[in-house]
Amino acid sequence: MQQIKNHKIPLDGTNPTDFNALKDIIESNSYMFEEYLLTDFGGDARYSVVDGSFEITAIAEGFFEYTAEINFYAGCADMNDTSSVNGTMEFEIEDGNIIIELDETVWDVR
Repeated sequence: MQQIKNHKIPLDGTNPTDFNALKDIIESNSYMFEEYLLTDFGGDARYSVVDGSFEITAIAEGFFEYTAEINFYAGCADMNDTSSVNGTMEFEIEDGNIIIELDETVWDVR
């Protein structure tokens, strides 16, 4: 079953054409995207987003590019790993909010 989720982030009076301000707002609310960032890992609880690692690398009208670190905890120090994920998210400005619609469907990796 597909899980599409709309994330709404208030602009709180920020000018919607100020991309640096939008970048800061989105990054400070990046916890909202953790489920989306982990969808490719099949719901495996050993994977987590590294706190504070979500970063917007480019932003323009309607979309931004990001990078984030994903931690794999194997329970054995020599098998634990951290890797980067990169991608693009689209957004809209609507009624004083940043709206980001994401497909958070967990993929069956079997």
